[in-house]
Order: sequence, then structure tokens, then C-alpha cells
Amino acid sequence: MEGSHSLYTVVPQHYISLKPGNLSHIESAALPYAALTFLSAVKMYTKCKGPITNQRVLVNGGAGGVGTFAIQYLKAMGCEVTVCVSETGYEVVKGLNPNYILDYKAKEFERELRQLAGFDVVFDLAGDETALKYVKPTGWFLAANSPLLKAADDWGLVCGSVQSSYMLTSKVTQALYNHGVHYSWIFFTPSAASLEEIKLLVEGNKIRPVIDETFAFDKMSEAYAKVGKMRGRGKVVVDMEKFGELCVD
Repeated sequence: MEGSHSLYTVVPQHYISLKPGNLSHIESAALPYAALTFLSAVKMYTKCKGPITNQRVLVNGGAGGVGTFAIQYLKAMGCEVTVCVSETGYEVVKGLNPNYILDYKAKEFERELRQLAGFDVVFDLAGDETALKYVKPTGWFLAANSPLLKAADDWGLVCGSVQSSYMLTSKVTQALYNHGVHYSWIFFTPSAASLEEIKLLVEGNKIRPVIDETFAFDKMSEAYAKVGKMRGRGKVVVDMEKFGELCVD
């Protein structure tokens, strides 16, 4: 499942689910990775604090794949949602109807964010821990910028894991000591049950995929180049049925 692209693969049954009936395969492909990454964080929060319904939530970096899903999911759960984006992501996020949209490049950003302080939970998808001080005591700060994969590449699996564990322990301790806030990283976690939940929300018109651009298979390098710029507005999808010049009999 990791590090490759193929028309077919073999996975455990408890990893998969039928796609939503009201979406195409291309639209459906835009959902699982982003949605399951976010829902792993929701499950962590729910296990420790209870249902995420009707909470005050900040999504930092809301215009990407995980962010656009998060906004819609949280709104479906009755949450008050504040989103931080750049000016270029404003229109995409506006169409998802969050309660507040803040431009993190604007001069008045800090003042506006301070006025909204006291969040129950912050989902940091941008790698910026500024909002830690705006979480209410006993609240949660859940960050998607885990260094685990890079550390494993740089130091090897064992040493990289130890290095990452030390870093996480340090961040957890500092967040709790300085702000009274619980800190954790979030990771993609495959789950058929979560996919079923997503399916019901999509078929109930509570969530829709946000697609930035779709590439044919033979344009894979262009797709990766676009993702590498970290300026996506929703998800980048590769259409595996469009082989273009790579098609052979």
C-alpha cells in the first residue's frame, strides 16, 4: 500500500469499504488518505475527552486535502470552526462554510486569533505551533507535522523512532507545563469503520471531496511536483485509467 501506484493491490478486508454511491471513482479517490488522517485524530480526542460534537475548533492550514475534509466533518458535528489560511486559499475554504476564516498573513491576524481564543482543540496542519497559547487549559493540540518518516530516513528505523519519541515527549511536556494543553501528533490510520462513516456523510451530502487537479498516469511526475510545492487547494488525484503515451497493447 505504501510507496507505489498500481491498478490493483491486496489489502486486509478491515482496511477497505465501498465508495460512496454518489461519487465517481476519481472523486472517491480524493477522500481516504486525508479523511483517515483526520479521523485518526478525532478518535484520539474522542477517546480522551468524549465526542467532538459542538466543540470550538481551530483548523490551522485549512485549504489542503486534510483541512478541507476537516472543516466539513467538524461542521457536520455541530462544531464552531475557525480556519487559518492564506489569501489564495480563502475562496476554497469559504465554500465549506466555516464560522470564521483568518488570513495568517494579514497584519491583524494575531489580534483576531486572540479574540477567538479558548479553543477546545486545535488541528495544526501547517506546522505552526503559534496557536498553542490559544487552546484553553486541558484542551488539545493535534499536529500533523510528525518528523517520524524523515527521522527514519535520516537515522534508520530504530534510531529514527527513538529520536522522534524523544521529540514528542519534549513537546508533550512543554505544552502541558507552559499551557496546560495536551499535545500529540496525528497519523494516517486505515479503518473500514471510518470509511463507512465517511461514506454515510458523503451520501448524506454533509461532505464533498475538494479536488485541486487531476493528472493522467503518464503525468505522475507533474502531480508530484505540484504536491511538492505545498500550495494545493484540496487534493491532487492521479487517474490510473488514463495512461496516455504509456498505453501499450
